[in-house]
Amino acid sequence: MSPSSNRILRPPFGRLIGACLSLGITVFGIRAAIAASAAGKGKEDLPGYHSPLPITEPRLFSDAQVSTADFESHPAFNLADRVVYFVKSTPNRRFGTILSSRYEGAWSAPTVLSFSGKYSDRAPFLTPDATRLYYSSDRPAEDYLGAVAKQDFDIWYVERKADSTWSKPKSVGATVNGPGNEGDPALAADGTLYFSSDRAGGRGMSDLWRCRSVNGAFGPAEHLGDSVNTAGSESDPRIAPDQSYMIFTSDRPGGRGGSDLYVSNRRGDHWSTPVNLGEPVNSMADEFAPCVSPDGEYFFWTSCRSFADATRDPPWDYPDLLARLRRTRNGLGDIYQIDLSALGIRP
Repeated sequence: MSPSSNRILRPPFGRLIGACLSLGITVFGIRAAIAASAAGKGKEDLPGYHSPLPITEPRLFSDAQVSTADFESHPAFNLADRVVYFVKSTPNRRFGTILSSRYEGAWSAPTVLSFSGKYSDRAPFLTPDATRLYYSSDRPAEDYLGAVAKQDFDIWYVERKADSTWSKPKSVGATVNGPGNEGDPALAADGTLYFSSDRAGGRGMSDLWRCRSVNGAFGPAEHLGDSVNTAGSESDPRIAPDQSYMIFTSDRPGGRGGSDLYVSNRRGDHWSTPVNLGEPVNSMADEFAPCVSPDGEYFFWTSCRSFADATRDPPWDYPDLLARLRRTRNGLGDIYQIDLSALGIRP
């Protein structure tokens, strides 16, 4: 189905977005490859996030190594190497570090990526071939002993070398990065970069933009328009490979929490009115950082839901309260997982 399709969003949401996801998977041929591999190989060859039983309600992802009592967000998966990249942040999200964990029967203790840990790094996006990782950072243009972080965030990328180490970070260039904040990078199959920015010309605190790929470089930034962007804050665009749909974060009025996840379909050069993903993905807390597994089986996102979202009667005593504050679901970000089929998605 072409990007200019006149599809109409109808409930249940899952069936609609499932069709889009299925299309994206077809473009890259990932689902077919995984299915063929799984058919001829054993349990040890399945993705580390695979569950033998259905996941029909939000489940913490890797409750021990990845999702912890700290603030974790923005998962990105390397299917071939069975690695997940994600961000661990301070509680106020002022400083973030990109980590990786490898699945070897269980998820390993995370390690800091070679280019991260010095400046605040956010929102990793891994290309389907796993050769390039884009992210946002307040690192300065030149990194040297004594260099200080910038006052705003730009988008950078690193390339995977033959020995599986990462190159030094490179800026995506001046057509993307401006005097304000740019972040949340995501690439479509044709190389178009989608991102968030608070640059001049936007409608709200942070809007969604794109830069098309022109002869291997990014062209001028294009605002995605008022159907997607509001006077509030839009971020975390996750674009279908063929750009037929986009899932993103917004704090627009009418949501269930501080920020919710929405989907919008592309209509030529315009976008349909976004639809809230609803429960159980969205809650009264903040939801953000959407991610679909490379095989199209699971949906991942970050949520700040907590034990305190419901009234407690009788009240917590101090030992119980302290125990709950020192583990997951304490109101800091945790990464959750659910079957796409639980949202009514049809492959």
